[in-house]
Amino acid sequence: MSYIKIMITQDLAILDKVFRCGRDEMLRVMSHPSAMNHYAWCPQTDIFETATELEFIMELAGVMLEDIAVEADRRTLRIYGIRRERRRRQDGNYLLAEIPAGYFERFFPLAVPIDTNTVQARYAEGLLHVRLEKLPQNNIRTITVRSS
Repeated sequence: MSYIKIMITQDLAILDKVFRCGRDEMLRVMSHPSAMNHYAWCPQTDIFETATELEFIMELAGVMLEDIAVEADRRTLRIYGIRRERRRRQDGNYLLAEIPAGYFERFFPLAVPIDTNTVQARYAEGLLHVRLEKLPQNNIRTITVRSS
């Protein structure tokens, strides 16, 4: 089954990050396999939203649990870490070497504030799942503007 990537956003920071990840990926593919560690790689990520939460699912196959970090504040999510270099075979030549190693980082500006006390993250079968509960909109305070 084929999938078509669709990204709908009004946030130019996200578009900039996607552009930079794409550029880095092109440079990595065009580089010699020994140069792969010079570029940060961008793990593929799905983002799912309900009325009360956001869920981020990031593909991190081959990354050790202890090498993954998740940071969140009310308006941003940062996921970063490292995929350690695999031992390369020396008894032949690689015809294709697409699996990146080294540092990765994704930064997601959030359109709604989240409750940082309830953030949950779990890692299973090469997928990182991060759940963020949205703060209720009734927590937003309206300020009355008065004339002087």
